Parts: sequence; C-alpha cells; structure tokens
Amino acid sequence: MKAKSMLSLLCTVVFVVVLWSCKKETETIYKESTPPADYPITGVWQGNIASYTVDNGYQDYTLFIKSDSTISTEGTALGVRHYAVGTWTMKDSLFSARIKTLLGIYYNLGVEQTFTAVFHKRSQTLSNGKWLNSTWGKDSGYFNVKYAK
Repeated sequence: MKAKSMLSLLCTVVFVVVLWSCKKETETIYKESTPPADYPITGVWQGNIASYTVDNGYQDYTLFIKSDSTISTEGTALGVRHYAVGTWTMKDSLFSARIKTLLGIYYNLGVEQTFTAVFHKRSQTLSNGKWLNSTWGKDSGYFNVKYAK
C-alpha cells in the first residue's frame, strides 16, 4: 500500500513539474522595429478606401496609428464593418503597414494586407495609398486619409 501511495505521489509531482515547465505559445502580429519618434504621424486618420477588383465604390476608412509601431484599422467592405491590427513603419516620407483582419465578413478573417502611402507633414495627409492582399485573392486597391486627431 505504501509503495502504491509513493508511486501515486511521484506521478503527481512529475505531472505538476511537466505542466509548469510547458511554455505558453503566443501569437505575435508583425513585430517590427519602432519608427523614429520625430514622425508626427501617430493618431487617428480618416478617409476612404476602394478596390481595383471589386466594384464597391469608395468606403469609409479609419487608421489608428500608435506610437508603439502598432496600427488598427476600421472600415466597411460589402456593407460589413471590418477591423484589423498590425504594425507600421516609416522611412523618410514613405509609410508602410502590415495588417491582419480580425473581424468582418467570414472569408476576410485572417486576410493579411500590406499598405503603402506618402506622408505629407504639412497637409497632414497620407496620399497615393496602395493596398494589397498578401494572402488569398490578391485583391488590391487604393486609399487616402487625412489626420483627424
């Protein structure tokens, strides 16, 4: 009986040690380098977005650019609100971002997109914006946004 209790205790201790030693896996969404702080681009940017391939017209679009190099977006596609998160960088006046759709039409969930635009400090605009689905569909289009706050 004593040997059975010792074996049971040993199994419990081994189980607890193995459980504690397991590493948690977390998903990192586009961790890139932090842009220089001298770019006054952080804040809320509002404008519109359109697709070259889907005749959907101009849709409202908002970028939430944060100082920690993260970005979140909100917009409409085919009448459904979409939300995405990712990271952004800036080199000279070229703005770039990579995002992943988290909420929206089911077939857009998980879609990754790349964005580029020209930052105009004086007019507080991101112009000549281009976007491209880097996953399925290879959809692409354009966007223009202006600093809102």
